Amino acid sequence: MVLFVFSREVPQLAWRCAEHAAIAKARASEVMAALGPPAEVIAALDEAATYLGAAASLAPHDHEILHARAGLHDMRGEEAQARYLAITPSLHGMRWEEAEPRSRPSPNPNPAPDL
Repeated sequence: MVLFVFSREVPQLAWRCAEHAAIAKARASEVMAALGPPAEVIAALDEAATYLGAAASLAPHDHEILHARAGLHDMRGEEAQARYLAITPSLHGMRWEEAEPRSRPSPNPNPAPDL
């Protein structure tokens, strides 16, 4: 049995764009590993950037898309941008009010015992 689970908050077009970007990034990696022409690597990375830009415009806070963008910046040697995008998902976490009550810590984790 195969089960596909799709997020209700991320449009499927964003996932498809991210998938095309992953293919382009893999192609760039293969060309780099084979010491292929730099123009081919740049073209593949530019294609990945285009697809990831479209995906990010559709789902700007999706952690997988943000990590894919971080990986692309890393492949380009853009370390500061890669680091920023790698931590961005944690910056876009749920607000306190949106958390489920059972996942919230108690206001005082170590209450004084009743005497």
